[in-house]
Parts: sequence; structure tokens; C-alpha cells
Amino acid sequence: MRQFDFSKPVDQLKQDIESCLEPVDSNEIYDVVVIGLGSVGSAACYYLAQEGIKVLGLEQFGLTHENGSHAGQTRIYRKAYFEHPDYVPLLERCYRNWNDLEQVAEAKILTRCGLAYIGPRQGELVSGVLNSSAQYDIPIDSNRENNIERFPQFKVPSDSEFIFEENAGFVQPERAILAYCGLALQHGAQLMIKTPVKSWEQKNDYLILDTNNQKFKARKVIFTSGAWTSGLLPEMSHLLKVSRQVIAWFRPSEPTELKPDYFPAWTIEDTDQASIYYGFPYISGDFFGPPEGLKLGYHLPGQVTEPDSVNREVSEDDLQRLRDLLKKYFRAENFEFVAGKTCLYTNSPDGHFIIDELPENPNIVVAAGFSGHGFKFASGVGEVLKDMTLGGTVTDEIGFLGLSRFPQK
Repeated sequence: MRQFDFSKPVDQLKQDIESCLEPVDSNEIYDVVVIGLGSVGSAACYYLAQEGIKVLGLEQFGLTHENGSHAGQTRIYRKAYFEHPDYVPLLERCYRNWNDLEQVAEAKILTRCGLAYIGPRQGELVSGVLNSSAQYDIPIDSNRENNIERFPQFKVPSDSEFIFEENAGFVQPERAILAYCGLALQHGAQLMIKTPVKSWEQKNDYLILDTNNQKFKARKVIFTSGAWTSGLLPEMSHLLKVSRQVIAWFRPSEPTELKPDYFPAWTIEDTDQASIYYGFPYISGDFFGPPEGLKLGYHLPGQVTEPDSVNREVSEDDLQRLRDLLKKYFRAENFEFVAGKTCLYTNSPDGHFIIDELPENPNIVVAAGFSGHGFKFASGVGEVLKDMTLGGTVTDEIGFLGLSRFPQK
């Protein structure tokens, strides 16, 4: 069985895993095919393969890429969930599974630097954090003055609260996805890259998936295809809107005090712009890979786009609101622009995930519409998809994320 060193630099690890992918026999009948090997799809392949299931994972690009939603070195994980307290039980599972992944992969995947929340007390961010914390007894420090003293790197407006969640931080998305893919292979899964699914049909007892060069048979299919889900499942197109999001890295003249040993990940609700921003400590390129800098982005949905024709150029207009935020909330000065990238959000009508079987075909399970806050859940949702596919069980953790909450089209 092929073994991988999951602590290698990400580009080398990716090359190691992709180089050992073997041709797949299209005459096989797979128990489950997973379409899309991003965050959730790679995790689902691992948990299915662990059970001895004959699983095939199909990815239209390479393992980890910058065309979708998962790229960019870092993703926040947190438990005092401002979007809705009903996510917290699922997050409990996710925390356990992220810790387990680190142990099994024997690699650093989590950076436990804590998370700062800054915003008006009655705003969506702070009120939501306080609500989830109170309902599930999540430890947070809501002493504004103590937190300002602890992290003097922030400039906190007089009308804003400052909350700190110690048991939070960030995940390395590319390393996590590659770990799940490598471990899935070690447990017998088969993975194919550069293999887009063009169409599918239910034929007798099997689902037939048509790709560029081959057709595959599966008893069940999991769609974790992100921004491309509507193209494969047109019946969901009215529920999924793709938006263009910009992230950027900046370098201050003196970065030391903004590094993870001294500075947390953060989320800020800015009343002037009526928007929410997020960001990370300054990270170096030696372990995390390029670019090096303080990464930040705009959280609320951006311009609606199509995944295959998104504008990938980062303009001065895109960057200006990020520069304004740095100037307003950070004491560090002379931030130099390092790099900018675009990613895609796939937004549901209410901003909450969609995880369910298709009503018209229970052999199809879909996980979509993560609305820009899904990566931290990959470790838990991947396992949930395994449970749903094998036993048809929808747990209480995801009961509120089903398709039944939307009116029938």
C-alpha cells in the first residue's frame, strides 16, 4: 500500500499523490461515485473507503486547484457560530474529525491561534456569536478591554465589541484535501483527475456517468461539485447562485507582531460598509507556501457569475475596500500589496448549506450551497455523507439543512 508523507510542502505532496493515480476500469460497478474532490468530496471518499466501500472519486481539475472555493492556504474554523447556533452540534463532530485527521496523517493541518470578533453589539456577527456561545456553553472572552490589551495590534472603534474565541484558528485547505485523498487511496479508493462529468442518467439499477472518455456505473452518487452543481443538477439551479469573491495578501513594514504566535485569525463587521470581512495572521511561505503575507477577504456574496467565465483579474476597485479596512482596524502601517486571487461562493437562498438526497432519486446525495462558510465543516460533512449514502440516515446535526425548507419549484 502506497504511503505518503503528508508533512511535505503542499506542491510536492500533490505531485506525489497525483503521480500514483492509476487507470480506472470502466467495467467496474462502484458502490459510490463522488463527483468533485474538493474539501467535502475528498473527505467523503476517505470515510467511504475506510468502510471498505468500492468508491471512485472524479475531479474535473487536479487535486487542489484555484478554480473553485477551497484554494488560498487558510480557512477559519470556529465554534461560536454567528450564522446560526444549529450548526454547533455539527461543528462538534468537525472538531473531532479535524483532530483525528492530524493524528492519522501525522501532519500539522490546524493552527490553533484563536479568533477575534469585532463589531457592534447588535450586529449580525457579535450577537450571533453571543447567542451560539450562550446556547451551547462555548468558552469565549467577551471582555472588550482585556481583549484590546491582549491584542493591541487592532484598532477597535468605540462602538464595537471585541470577543475572543480561544479554541479556534485556521485549517490548511490544500493540505487537508491532499491528506484526505491520500488516505482514501491507502484505504482502496480510486481517484481520477482531469475527468469532468458531462452528463448522467439512471438506468435500471445503476447511475451511468458520462465523462470525456469513459462511462462509469454506480449504485449511488454524491455530488460535491461546488459551483458546477447546477450544470449537473439543473433542478437545483434556482437554489444555487455563484458569486465572485476576492482575497488578497498584504505585507506590513514590520510583520512580526502579526504572526500566529502573537496574533489571531479575525472576523470584523464594519458598519460603514455594512459588510463582514475575515482574515488571518501573517504567515510565512516556508511552510504554508506562497504568497506570504496577511490574508483578508470580503465575506458577503459578491458579483454573480458563471464558474467557467468568472473574471479572475483583481482590480484596484477590488483592493480598495480591503486597504480601507486595514487602515481602519490595524495599527500596523505601510501595507504593501503582495497578491490577489478570486474564489467562488455557491450561495443558497438563505445562506445555509444544502445537504440531502434528491427527492426524485434517493440514489443521489447532494452537498452544495455552502455560501462561503463551508470549509470548516468538510471533516464532519464528509462523514455525514458516508452515513447518508450507506444507511440513508439523516442525522439531527443536518436535519435543518434539507431541501424541504425550500418551496417546491
